[in-house]
Amino acid sequence: MIKITQLVFLFLLPLCVQAQTVDLNRKVTLRYKNQRLGFILSDVSRKYGVPFSYSSNFIPVKKRITISEKNIPLGEGLHKLFAPTQIIYAVIGNSIALKIDESKEVIPIIETSIERNRNIEMEELAFLKRLSYPILVWEHQIPTEVLAEMKVVKAVPKLEVPDKREDGFLAEQMVQVTLIPPYGTNKELAEQTINTFSFNILWGRNGGLNGFEVGGFVNTITNNMRGFQLAGIGNQVAGDMQGGQLATIFNYNKGFTKGVQASLFNIANTANIIQIAGIANFIQSDFEGVQAALVSNYAKEKADMQFSLGINKASEVKRLQVGLINIAKEVKGRQIGLVNIAEKADKTPFGFLTILKNGYNRIEVGANDALYASVGIKTGVRKFYNIFQFGNRFTEDIWSIGYGIGTAFKLKERQYFHLEYVASHVNEGDVWTKELNLLNQFKFNFDWVLNGKKSIFLGPSWNLLASKRMNAETLEVIGSSLPDYTILDTTRKNTNWKMWFGINGGFRF
Repeated sequence: MIKITQLVFLFLLPLCVQAQTVDLNRKVTLRYKNQRLGFILSDVSRKYGVPFSYSSNFIPVKKRITISEKNIPLGEGLHKLFAPTQIIYAVIGNSIALKIDESKEVIPIIETSIERNRNIEMEELAFLKRLSYPILVWEHQIPTEVLAEMKVVKAVPKLEVPDKREDGFLAEQMVQVTLIPPYGTNKELAEQTINTFSFNILWGRNGGLNGFEVGGFVNTITNNMRGFQLAGIGNQVAGDMQGGQLATIFNYNKGFTKGVQASLFNIANTANIIQIAGIANFIQSDFEGVQAALVSNYAKEKADMQFSLGINKASEVKRLQVGLINIAKEVKGRQIGLVNIAEKADKTPFGFLTILKNGYNRIEVGANDALYASVGIKTGVRKFYNIFQFGNRFTEDIWSIGYGIGTAFKLKERQYFHLEYVASHVNEGDVWTKELNLLNQFKFNFDWVLNGKKSIFLGPSWNLLASKRMNAETLEVIGSSLPDYTILDTTRKNTNWKMWFGINGGFRF
C-alpha cells in the first residue's frame, strides 16, 4: 500500500507543484482606469501568470486605482500600483505576498481635471489634502521641495521575512490532514499555510492550495488556490482560484476564478470559467467562458456564453444565450430561446417572442380577403420578427387568433419587401371552435416608410385552410366557410383542404 501511495505521489507531484520563481524584471503593461484593486490583481495574475497571496480582509481590494504604465518591470509596476496604498509586497516561493504596513507613507499621484501644465502652489496642495483623499494631481505639479520630501518615504522598504509563518504570510507544506478546524496537522497555523496535498475528513480551513484537496463535507481556502478541489458538500475560496472544483451542493469563490466549477450551485466573482450546475450558476462581475445549468445562469455584468433550460440573465452577452428565457441589456452575440429580452442586439435573436427596446416593434392595422379586419403586433428585428395577429370578419360570426414569423429585405431607401407566414385558428359560429380550423397564410408585402416608424404595405397572399368542421346532423366533414372562392377544395382523411390566392394591405406604426 505504501509503494502504491508513493507511486501516486510521484505521478501527481509534477502536475501539482510549480517551482517557477516570480521574475520582478519581467516587462508588464498596467493600464487601468478607476478599477478596483482586487480586479487589477486578478487581471495581472491572469495575464502574466503572477500568483498573489493576500487576505481580502486586510488588503483594500475594493479601492479604486488608476494607473497607466507600458512595458515596465513587474517590480516597478507593483511599486507604482501600490503607491496610493499602504500595501507592501515580498516574493515568497512562486508567489507575491501582500500585507499592510501602517508606517508606509501614501503617495497618491493620479490625474485629475486640473490642467497638466499648471503648477500647484504649496497653499493649494494643502487645500487639496483637506479636500480629497488621495491627492489627485500630477507628480510634476507638486512643489519641488514638497516632492523631494515625499520621495524620501516613497520607496517601499525591503521586507524581511525571517520566518514565512510570521506577519500573516503563507508558509508551504507538502501534506496536511484535518478532522475539523483546528484539529489538523497544521493546527493553529492552518490559515497561514499553502498545502500541496490537503485531506479534510469533515471540514478543512487552510490558507492556500497548490495541488489537490479532498474533503468529506467542505473545503475552505482563505487565500488563493491552484489545483483541484473535491468535496462532498462544497468548496469555498476567498482569494483567486485556478483549476477545478467538483462538489455535490456548491462551489463559491470570491476572487478571480479560472477553470471549471461543477455542482448544484456555482458562485464566482470575476471569472474565465466553465460552470456546470444542476440548478444555477452565478457570476457577480465580468465573466468569460461557458455557463450551463438546468434552471438558471446569472452574470451581473458581462457574460460570454450561457445555456440553460430555464432563465439566463446578464448585463452584456458577448457570444450566445440559449434558454427558455434570455434577458440582457446588450447582446453582442445572439439570443435563442422561447422568450428573448434585451435593449440592444448586434445579431438576430430567434425565439417565440423577442422584446427588443431598439428593435423592430410595430402595430399593424390591415385587411385581407379572408378576414376583413386584422390587428397585429410585430416584435424582434427586421431580419426575424414575431407576429401576433387577431382577425375578424364582422359580417359573420367569424374571428381568428394567430401567430407567425416574418423577415424583411431592404429594396432601397424607405422601401422594404416583407415575407411572412401566419397560422391562425379560425372560430366559426361558436365562441371557440373545438375542431381543427387552421388558416395558413403566406404573405408577400411591399412596405413604404412614410416617416419615422410609420409605413403602409400592400401585397398578395397564398392561403391554405385545413378544417375538420362537421355538419352537426350528418357528421359529414364540411370544412370552413371562410373563403369566397377556391382553386382547390378537397377532403382527405376526414380533413377538408381549401386553397386560394388573396390580397392584403394596411398601415404600420
